[in-house]
Amino acid sequence: MSDIPYGFEKPIAKRLRDTVRGSGLSIGPDDGIPEQRRVAICLTPSGGIPARSGTTPGTATVTLCMIDGTNGIVTTSVTETAYNIGGTSVAGSIYTPLEREYIGGEWIVVDDKPSSCTEAPITDIRVNGNTLQYKQCGSWVTWHTGTDCP
Repeated sequence: MSDIPYGFEKPIAKRLRDTVRGSGLSIGPDDGIPEQRRVAICLTPSGGIPARSGTTPGTATVTLCMIDGTNGIVTTSVTETAYNIGGTSVAGSIYTPLEREYIGGEWIVVDDKPSSCTEAPITDIRVNGNTLQYKQCGSWVTWHTGTDCP
């Protein structure tokens, strides 16, 4: 049974939580967000998470992480099964968000990265000497090299 009261307006949920706190029971955070809508950070396994095949999502065991104000992203000892509903695999050993699927409550990988850098957006353009370059997937790519006019 969940510790978070569902379906109540935030002021009512707060009063319920305050009442439960007085009883010594464990309760969730006091932010009014249902547990099914929570987001987490995970570290994917070294082999990544396979793509969905038909209606069968890819799965892998991921390690949950948290953000520490001093140490940045910190891995925990908690692991969960994550489902990849995308048509492409998720890379291994990367940090990526997870979201709770609303009806079943399973962890879904939120991977909005393109399947290859050629599909990624161009994020910057520059002139570097006699070359025109664009930045894609964090790297500068030359698309035209100029020559001196005669």
